Amino acid sequence: MNGRVYDPLMAQFLSPDPYIQAPGSWMNYNRYAYCYNNPLVYTDPSGEFFIPMLIGAAISVITNGVTNVVNDRSFFDGAGTAALIGGIGGAFSFGIGQAAQGMSGFGQVAFQTSAHGYLGGMMSGLNGNSYGSGFLSGAFGSLAATGTGILLQNAGKGTQALGIVGSGAISGGVGAEIAGGDFWDGFRNGAISSGLNHGIHSGLLGEGLMMSSITGRTRHLFGPDAIAIAGTGDVSSGISVGIEKGGIAVLRGNERGIYSLNDMGVGIGGITVSGGVEIIRLYSSAGRVLKDHFYGHRYEGNLSVKVFDVSVGVTGSLSRHNNGNGFTIGLGNTLALDAIPFNIGFSINKGITAQYFHELNNMKDVFKTWW
Repeated sequence: MNGRVYDPLMAQFLSPDPYIQAPGSWMNYNRYAYCYNNPLVYTDPSGEFFIPMLIGAAISVITNGVTNVVNDRSFFDGAGTAALIGGIGGAFSFGIGQAAQGMSGFGQVAFQTSAHGYLGGMMSGLNGNSYGSGFLSGAFGSLAATGTGILLQNAGKGTQALGIVGSGAISGGVGAEIAGGDFWDGFRNGAISSGLNHGIHSGLLGEGLMMSSITGRTRHLFGPDAIAIAGTGDVSSGISVGIEKGGIAVLRGNERGIYSLNDMGVGIGGITVSGGVEIIRLYSSAGRVLKDHFYGHRYEGNLSVKVFDVSVGVTGSLSRHNNGNGFTIGLGNTLALDAIPFNIGFSINKGITAQYFHELNNMKDVFKTWW
């Protein structure tokens, strides 16, 4: 059922939230908590509520800006109202997708089409346009996204996501024009309905949507910039020391290729002696992807659980680019054999990732600055 179990005695979930909903708030980095640890004030039924609101707001601000430029107005004129309307629309569109997951066949298509039509009409009305044009744009966008998803079901994830969101947005704009409304208003409605319903709930825009919202790079909707695979060794008894060796496959940019990876980190952790393998997906915030973005000083955290004498875990990393103008986030998984019979292991460390082994000599400089 993919549900998360809440323990009322511990006042937290037993599994982490798959999304860091608002990276600017430190409370969101406790992924076992619920709604900033304040359930009396906030509710978040799906655990994925704030991200669709942010994406919806961004889509609305951009389309509002394009309309302004076309009509010789300032790009950000009315951006606040647009963000509010888009945020509301994003949340409701995501909710429609959640409700439709329990349906199938014609009933599911009919529900999504009519619900998105109604939502599009309401959003269009709030934006000063007609309900009819908004209804048609929302309905057209939802239908187009459904049809495109069926046609491209055997294509790659990137092609599917681009086709679903693109066809939904354009069809939404065309629907609004047919009803005598504004193309860009319909484009917004179609993009929100196709991306925040069909895209997310088909599994095409899960981690990618989260990373795109954090890095500001739309390419991350379609996958990471690089993948690192390494053998790992860790020794910890309160003070943790880890070393990794493997390779990085850079997937984008002029420096696409496979490069060596050497990594060393020192920090705090549980009691463990382990060796295994780690696979991390790397996302750079830079506009142009370079291999140097995946080397340098970094922070890393690991959490593992022992299953049948094998430790299975998740890992995350954060590093700043050497030129200081960007950052790289890593998300991944670990599999290891652990010589210490504890069921849960963890570590938080700071270290260095280098292309060549001798560059690990710079480890002595890692703790001179916090970043």
